[in-house]
Amino acid sequence: MTPTSRRLTVTALFLCILGASAPAFAQFAFLFGGRGGTDFTSEDWSMFSDAMRKVLDEGETGSRGDWSNPKTGFRGDMMVEGAYERDGLSCRHVRFNIMRAQNQVPYRMNFCKTDRGTWAIAP
Repeated sequence: MTPTSRRLTVTALFLCILGASAPAFAQFAFLFGGRGGTDFTSEDWSMFSDAMRKVLDEGETGSRGDWSNPKTGFRGDMMVEGAYERDGLSCRHVRFNIMRAQNQVPYRMNFCKTDRGTWAIAP
């Protein structure tokens, strides 16, 4: 799969789940579990989600986070590229990378904090 077709496939998946009311991290579990093209372990997932939650909660443009699991070789980084408000909700535009060995998959996504206090993927 070429990087462009992989991005289109991932984008299509994102569009399918945008309307879901589940927290962003549950939405990511679908994308980054075995069905999402990677073999994230529960430890990888925990490290990734802890770093992402911290970056989203800090919220300022330029907030950064990194994580790494030497056991599996997965690592990543993320950065808030913009913080904004939409329909009364606090939102963030985040750039992040998932890496293993020499492979790197970049993503850019929007998240908004729901009325329940959880972060959800936003259009």
